[in-house]
Formats: sequence, C-alpha cells, structure tokens
Amino acid sequence: MRLAALLTGTLLSVSLAAAAQAPGTPEADLRAGRELLAAKNFDNAARRFEAASRSSPNNAEVQLLLGQCYTELGRYAEARTVLSKATALDAALKPRAEEYLALADTREKAALGARSKAETEAAAVRARAAAALKARAEAESAAKNAAFSAPVAAAPLVYGVYTCSFDNWDAASQRFTSVPKGAFELNANGTYRYLDGSASGRYTYNAQTRQLSWITGYFAEAGKPKTTFAPGDKVSQLNIEFGADKGSQRWSCGCNSK
Repeated sequence: MRLAALLTGTLLSVSLAAAAQAPGTPEADLRAGRELLAAKNFDNAARRFEAASRSSPNNAEVQLLLGQCYTELGRYAEARTVLSKATALDAALKPRAEEYLALADTREKAALGARSKAETEAAAVRARAAAALKARAEAESAAKNAAFSAPVAAAPLVYGVYTCSFDNWDAASQRFTSVPKGAFELNANGTYRYLDGSASGRYTYNAQTRQLSWITGYFAEAGKPKTTFAPGDKVSQLNIEFGADKGSQRWSCGCNSK
C-alpha cells in the first residue's frame, strides 16, 4: 500500500511538472522565448514572451526579455514601455533594462537620421529631375519660338482647315501641356472663318515675308496677332503670336498640305 501511494504521488508530481511546461503555459512560453532569443529569432521570441506576459503580466523577467526583443525588432516605443514596467516590478533588473533602453535610443536616432538623409536625397533627385524636365521643355519651346522669328523665303499660302493649339507650362506637373484652341478655315478668296460659329473675316497674305494680316473677323478682334506661315511637305503651319493682353500665347495651327 505504501509503495502504491508513493508511486501515485510521484506520478502526480511528474504530471504537474509536465503540465507546467506544456505549450501555452507561461513557463513553456518563457522557456521557448529564451531559446528563440538565443537563436536571434526575435520575432517569434517576442510572440512567446507576449503570450507569457498576457498570462503573467507581473513577471519582471518576461517584460525585460520582451523589451530586448522589441529593441532588436526596432519597436522602440513598445520596448521603452515594457522595460520601464520591468524595472518597476523588479528594481534589480534596472541595469539590464537601462542597457536596452540606451540601445533603443541609439538605434532609433540612427534610423531617424538615415530616414531624414534618404528623404533629403530623394527630394534632391526629384528637384534635379524637375529642373531637367523644365530645361528640356524650355529648350524645345525656344526652338519652336525661333521658328517664329527665323528669316523665311517666299512661299504660297496653303488653304484649308487649320487646327490650333498652344503649349502651356504646368507648374504642378513641371512640364508643358498642349492646349487645344479650336480650328479655322482659310479660303483662297481672302476670307476665313473661326469654326466656333463666328462670322467670316478677311485677311491678306504677303508671300515674300510669309506674313498673314488679319483685317476683320475673329483674329482681328483678338488684337490682330502676328501670324507667320511655315510650309511643309505634309503639314503646313500658321504660327500665331498674341500680345500680352492675351497672355502672350503662341498658337501653332496646322493644315494638311495639298
């Protein structure tokens, strides 16, 4: 009987010890967390220490080890919280907690500095790209503007429908955008009509200078802008320069050459 009782007591003690180390118990989570921490598996170690903390929120060692994991994972605010709790629960852990707190501060400052440097460099790259795009657009615009003032040879005018647009600098996108401005029909009899319901107008053309003068109609009422004809094999063009009262716009109006 005594032997049976002794065996029963021994088996009960073993069963209780096994239950204490079973998965999901605070002791098992703490032990598994230590093993994972030693293997530098900080993410999974943190999960086990978090589980242990939920079961034993006043275990100072759990808070300390969890703070170490958070520091290694870059979760610095959380690290400070649990490390402070660890020292509040057990003052003897303060030196180790302060060591991890100092490490968290150092790494966070380094991370913030690196992020700030990266953001500054990225902003500089964007600024250089925008400047390059603007310079390219301005060069293209200058080349186009040169066509308005370049010396020209005599050329017969091409009649038909001219479709117009002008290049507008968009500060938001840092590039020029083409803005449609409608169309007008140029006739051989010296008349034209802007295709928006406007009445017909009259013009004259000097083939030697390639200058077209607006006498009446839409363009005459718009300030009689300087207009130069540029012949082309496939598309001929009228370059129309408005005054400052019209925003100094320069329209390019193309017509299929016949």
